[in-house]
Amino acid sequence: MTTINIPRLMALASKATPGPWRTSIPDDTLVIAENEEIATAFGDYSIDHESMEANAAYIAAVDPTTVLALCRRLQYAEAAINGALAAIEVYSDKIVDGGLQHLTWRAGG
Repeated sequence: MTTINIPRLMALASKATPGPWRTSIPDDTLVIAENEEIATAFGDYSIDHESMEANAAYIAAVDPTTVLALCRRLQYAEAAINGALAAIEVYSDKIVDGGLQHLTWRAGG
């Protein structure tokens, strides 16, 4: 599995021009934020214009605001998984034959 360096992604996204980003008309190979050029997808225009447009659309979709939101959701999900694993560890003595014996759960404990 690919390792994701969340702090690095968040630091890079925090320093970049905020989103939303979009492709620019007429040829959709230029990525802009407000009226500022962010990136241009290059290629052999006569042969590969579709991939240039697809690359520009992808770059525009992964703007800093989106990256920060994805990183926060990943951090939340990882914390939830770690909490669930910790609960399983605490209640592992209640796990019998692949099932759970009666557990009483209450918020905060």
